Amino acid sequence: ACYNASALNVMDYSSRRTRDGRVKPDILAPGTAITSTVIKDSYNSYDGTSMATPHVSAVAAQLLKQYNLTPYAVKAFLLSGTMNGSRTNNYPNNIDYNQGWGRLDAYRTVFKLSDEYTDSYDTFHIGEPGSGFSSDVYYDINVPAAADRLIVTLVWDDLPGDKSGNNTKTLYNDIDLYFRYPNGSIDTSTKEDDTINNVEKYIFNDPVNGIWEAHVSVIDLNGTAGTQNYSIKFQIEREA
Repeated sequence: ACYNASALNVMDYSSRRTRDGRVKPDILAPGTAITSTVIKDSYNSYDGTSMATPHVSAVAAQLLKQYNLTPYAVKAFLLSGTMNGSRTNNYPNNIDYNQGWGRLDAYRTVFKLSDEYTDSYDTFHIGEPGSGFSSDVYYDINVPAAADRLIVTLVWDDLPGDKSGNNTKTLYNDIDLYFRYPNGSIDTSTKEDDTINNVEKYIFNDPVNGIWEAHVSVIDLNGTAGTQNYSIKFQIEREA
């Protein structure tokens, strides 16, 4: 979707959410009064998602130039680096259907910045019992004492939904992202909270220092013979 880059407001003609309640648009990019080349060696300014899309495509191309990424890993990078927008914490109270998962931040998406302790990712797979893959994969995250924010984004490539246009839930494969604190307790508010979107993004402000565990677990897999690929992105930002 597109927004006015000077006023930072989402344009009225940009669509919001789907009939079954999923977060759409995924990401916002400038799309108002964008100057570009036109035929006959000239320039002109236009509005619309057609002008916002090249911004996102260019950042995706930069990512693919630097990393060997799957499509869902590219999406994890893009949505992890956004400004503002939705987060899964306390779902659905922090879902923003106007901004999706946030406004594109090209520099933060492509590069590890000086205010980041950690900027890493993994692409892996998960499975139901009997599939040969673990049904719960966890990652240790070492959060320093001076950390300002912990951001963890999970994306997976779900199968196409129901094309009939009804309003029923159309998520085929449901996996979950939840967290265990350094003291060993589980953040129960993060378990099985979002059963609609194939993106989960958590932002923890002033996270307690120590070793956190980010768990990717199976809720229900019924579209790919009990297995699912995913990509997970981690960022730890330091205090300014």
